[in-house]
Amino acid sequence: MEHTQFEAQYFDGLTSQAQIVEVRFHVQQKLLYLKFEDQKIEQWSFEAIQVQEGPKHLELRNGSTAAAFLRIEVSQKQKNELVKVLAKNNLHFQFMQLGLFKVLFVAGLLFFGLIAAYFWGLPPLAERAVSFLPTTVDDHIGDSFFSTMVPAESIDQKRSKALNAFAAELQLYNKRPLHLNVVRSDEVNAFAMPNGEIVVYTGLLDQLETPAQLVALIGHEVSHINERHSMKLLSRNLAGYMIISLLIGDVSGVAAVLTDNAQQVHQLSYARAHEQQADELGLQILLENHQDPKAMLQLFKKLKATGVEAIPELLSSHPLPNSRIQHINALILKRKALIVPNPDLEMWFERLKK
Repeated sequence: MEHTQFEAQYFDGLTSQAQIVEVRFHVQQKLLYLKFEDQKIEQWSFEAIQVQEGPKHLELRNGSTAAAFLRIEVSQKQKNELVKVLAKNNLHFQFMQLGLFKVLFVAGLLFFGLIAAYFWGLPPLAERAVSFLPTTVDDHIGDSFFSTMVPAESIDQKRSKALNAFAAELQLYNKRPLHLNVVRSDEVNAFAMPNGEIVVYTGLLDQLETPAQLVALIGHEVSHINERHSMKLLSRNLAGYMIISLLIGDVSGVAAVLTDNAQQVHQLSYARAHEQQADELGLQILLENHQDPKAMLQLFKKLKATGVEAIPELLSSHPLPNSRIQHINALILKRKALIVPNPDLEMWFERLKK
């Protein structure tokens, strides 16, 4: 069917009076031509035509002029043929022909597709978007978080000075200035902030037995800063804001949103991939500073002793000590280590322990 011609009633949507028009379907051009009594010609694209079937007629509407419609009296055979032609070129009509079950099924697929895109598509994009942000954003967030979460009176100034001197003896490959803080607390923990601040609680520091264990701890936290892990995690949590703001080129808007949500940093746990990367880079720092790589395993065992392993691994937001120990141990077995005593590290470590 290349060309099909009918007479039809044309209702303009303004009056109840119908006009008789000559309708011609041109399949190759995918156009419907309307020729009026005054010789005026209109073209309707097959893609824009909406179809409603009656017992012995078709009603056609142009999507761009929905008030007007055509009524064509046709036989069942002609109706089937025209519907088939229009359906090939009209997604809206195809969708309407699916039936209730199929429509609900397609709608469900679209719904779950959007959910999947939000949870599994947007977060990785938002994480990659961090590379477009200047490090001044990291500074704003780190400064805001540090001032609210670490009271000045909780910092042991003497031990902090010794800890910074210890770190100054190391090749850490840090991408920004570092400042280490010893905070008085029984909590066995340490964490890094995006602005280069590292906090080590005395509850963990007092458990360390060798300089190499402290190097392992510092190397791990510095790696989180170098790789901007906290920024990436915060961006994942604010994925919608990040993507929209970056698409419209509003970098300052992104910075404002991230800064306003800086308090979330304390509530977030690093993703498994982030923890593993920090472990691997921390091990590399140990090796390049000629410290015993097994100190990383010793550090993990101390953390394991705090009871973290009681949480099922699949429910944890980061690898538990057991899996981290196994991964790092496998890497150690593949690498050669040159261990060289460092009197300066030992001196500063002794001062830290006093």
